[in-house]
Amino acid sequence: MDRRVVHRIDNLLVLGGVVALIIVGVAAVKPGRPVLTVWSCGSNYESISDFARQFEAKYHCRVRYTAAPVQYLLENALDSPNPPDVMVGRAGPGWEALRQAGKLAKGPVFFGMDPYTIVTPRDNPAGIASIEDLGRPGVRVAASPQAMRPRGKCIGHLMWAVSDKFFPGLDERWENNSQGYVQCGRKLLDPVIAREVDAAVVPRCMTSWPSAEGKIEVIPIKPEHLLSLKKCRATIPQCCAILTSPRQPELAERFIEEMTGEIGTRVFPEHGYLPINSPQAQELKPLIMVFKPKDIAGWQTHMGHGLYEDGALYPALRRFLHVIHTFGPTHYDARSRFWAGKCLQAIGNGEAARLEWQRVIDEFPRKGKLEWVSKVLHVGKPVPGIEKLPETEWVKKARAALAESPGNGAFSNEHTRFMKAFQLTHEPVMEGDPAKNGTRNLQLGKDLLEAGHYVGATRDLLKVLSLNYPSRHMRQARFWLGVTSHLRGLPSVAASDWRELSSGDDQWAQWAQKALEMAGDTRTEDTIVTSVPMPPWKPAYETHVARGMTYGMSLWRHHLPLYCFKEMTKVLEGIYQKPGKLAPMARYRMGICCLALDKPEAAHSEWTLLQRCYPDAKRWANMAREGQAKLPPKHHKDMPFVAKFATPEAIKDLKQPPKSSFGKRFKGAEEFFNIGLFEDDTCLLEYWKVMTVTDPSQEKNKKIRPMAEFKAGLVCRKVGREEAARRHFENVAGKYPDHKASKLAAKALSKGRG
Repeated sequence: MDRRVVHRIDNLLVLGGVVALIIVGVAAVKPGRPVLTVWSCGSNYESISDFARQFEAKYHCRVRYTAAPVQYLLENALDSPNPPDVMVGRAGPGWEALRQAGKLAKGPVFFGMDPYTIVTPRDNPAGIASIEDLGRPGVRVAASPQAMRPRGKCIGHLMWAVSDKFFPGLDERWENNSQGYVQCGRKLLDPVIAREVDAAVVPRCMTSWPSAEGKIEVIPIKPEHLLSLKKCRATIPQCCAILTSPRQPELAERFIEEMTGEIGTRVFPEHGYLPINSPQAQELKPLIMVFKPKDIAGWQTHMGHGLYEDGALYPALRRFLHVIHTFGPTHYDARSRFWAGKCLQAIGNGEAARLEWQRVIDEFPRKGKLEWVSKVLHVGKPVPGIEKLPETEWVKKARAALAESPGNGAFSNEHTRFMKAFQLTHEPVMEGDPAKNGTRNLQLGKDLLEAGHYVGATRDLLKVLSLNYPSRHMRQARFWLGVTSHLRGLPSVAASDWRELSSGDDQWAQWAQKALEMAGDTRTEDTIVTSVPMPPWKPAYETHVARGMTYGMSLWRHHLPLYCFKEMTKVLEGIYQKPGKLAPMARYRMGICCLALDKPEAAHSEWTLLQRCYPDAKRWANMAREGQAKLPPKHHKDMPFVAKFATPEAIKDLKQPPKSSFGKRFKGAEEFFNIGLFEDDTCLLEYWKVMTVTDPSQEKNKKIRPMAEFKAGLVCRKVGREEAARRHFENVAGKYPDHKASKLAAKALSKGRG
C-alpha cells in the first residue's frame, strides 16, 4: 500500500477514535463534586471506564475521562497548557519524554500486565497450541500491520523477537500465513469470530470483551516467548502517573493508589489484566520497565558519515541505503538518500548519483502525520554530529547537487539494457514491518543493484534466500540475484539462478526465461579454483547458526570469498548463536577462503589454529593437516599472530565467543586484521561497528572502543589513507588519555606512515 495512503488512514483513525472516545468517555456532569481529569491509551478504554465509575462512587467525585492512542495523548500532554491530572497507558517511550520535560510529579507506577495471547474461533478448528503453530503451513492468521501500536506493529515485533531467539524463520512463515487484514487493531477479533481465519495475536484484555464471549478460544503465549520482547518494545506493562501541578492532587494520589489497591485488584482482572504483583505478572518481571528507544538509525547514519570520511565509499553507500530499508521510515531517510548520491559521485558514477538525488526530490518531503517526528520518541542522547534537518532541506541540497553535478561516469551498456528490459520497482518499507523481514533485504538489494553496487546487491539478495528463509520474496530475490551475477560477469551462476525459476508460471519465471535469452551463451564455468577444494554444504535453516553457514556458502558460490570468510567469523564469534559443532568447520572454510584471496600463509595459519583449538574434531583437524601439506613449502610457516595462541588459556579465549555484541564484532575484526585482509574495507567496517552501532549508549563499550578506533586508524594507514589514519589516532589520543590505546596512537602519530 502506498505510504501516503497509509498515513491518511492513520490520521483518520486517530481523529475518528479521539472524537468518538471523547464523546463516549466524558463522564456525566455531577455539579458540586471535585473533578479529576484522566487520559488513557485507547486499549485501556473498557477497563478504565469501569475503574472510573467505581472510583467516582467511592470518592464522591467526577472523573473526566478521555481515551485515544497513547502517543497522541502523550504529545498533547507535553504541549498542552491544560494537561490531565493522571495519565494511564502502556510502558512506551512517552513516559521518559514527560520526565525529561519535567511533566511527571509521580510515576510511572506499574499496575498490571496485558500479555499477548493467541485467539482462535471457538473449538480451535486448526488445533493451534503454541505461537510456533502460527507459522504452520495452511494456518490463516489475522493481522493489522498498518494499525497503530500496540495491536498492529508490536505484534510483528513480537513475532520477530520470538523467531530470533527460538524459532528461526517463524516471522516469515507467520507473515506468509497472514490474511484477513484489518485497518484497526481493535477489530482483530472480527475475522476470528467470523471464522475467516484460524488465529490472531491480541492483547489479553481484548479476550474479555463481551462481544467475544463464547465465540473464541484463548491460547496463552509462554512467558519465555513473551520475554523475548525485552530486546524490542515494552508494550505489555501497564502504568499510570500524576502529571505536574494536578488540579486535584489528593484525588490524583488516591486514583494512583487504587490502581493497585482495592478497586484495581477487583476491576483489572475482570478486563483481562494481570495484577502487577500476581505470580503470572511476576513471571514477566524483566519486562516491567519504561521503554527507552535507542536511535539506532541515527548511529547507523553516523557510521555512514565516518566511513565516507575514511574513504570507504562502498561500505558508506550500503550503510546509507541500509538506514532507509532496515530502520526506516525515520528522520534520516532523505539525508541517507542524498548521501548515497554523494558516495556514488565520489566512486565515479555520476549517473547513479543523479538518480539518487532525483529520488530525494521526488519522494520528499513526505505528507501526513510522520510518527518518527513525535516528541515522545526523542528520549535518548542525540547522536553526535547528526542534526535532524527537515526533509525540505535535503530536497534543496539534492537540487543543488543536480545543478552542480559534473556529469562524470555512467552505467555500463549492459546495466542499462537489463534495467530497461526489467522494470525495477521500489516498494516502500513500512515502520510496522518486522525488523528482520525479507522485505527489507530485498529492497536494499534492489536499491544497490540499481546503483551499480553489484557485490552489495548480491549479499542482500542472498540474505532473502538464506537468513530470511522462507520469505515470500524468494523468487523475486532469485531473479534479481541472477541479474547481479550477470552484470558481475558470472554467466553460469546467473543462468543457474534463472533456471531455478523456470518451473513456475509467475512473472519471475517469464522474466527469467527472457533474461536467459538476453544473456546469450552461459556455458562458461564460473567456479572458484583453489589448491584445496571447498567442502560442499547442504543448505540448512533449522537454526540461526545453520542459516549463517548456508548464507556464507551461498556467498562462496557467488564468487565472494571475502564475504564468505566474514560469515565464517560470525559463526565462530557467536553472532548468530553459539557455533557448537560448526566451529571447526567454519575455521577450516576460512582457510579455503584465504587461498581464494591469494593468502596461502593465512590459510596455513587458520588450519594451525583449527588443530590447536579443536583436536577432538578429527575430521576437520585431519583435513587441515592435509590442506597444509598441499601448500608449497614456502607457505608452511604460520603468520606471527598465531604465536599468541599457543597456551591453553589463549586457546580457550580464542574458542569462547564474547558475550557482548561489540565484543563479538571486535573479535571478528581482529580475524581480518591479523591476516592483513583489508579488501573492500570490510575490516574497517567491523571496527566502526564496535565504535558505534553495537552500543548506542556508548557506555558498555568504553573499554574496547578506544582500541577499535586505534585499529581503524591502522587499517586506514595500511590502505594508504593517511589523513583518515591520523584523524583516528588524534581522536584516541585526545579522547582517551588514560587508555592504553592512547599511547599506541601517540606513537603511531609520531612515526607517521613509516
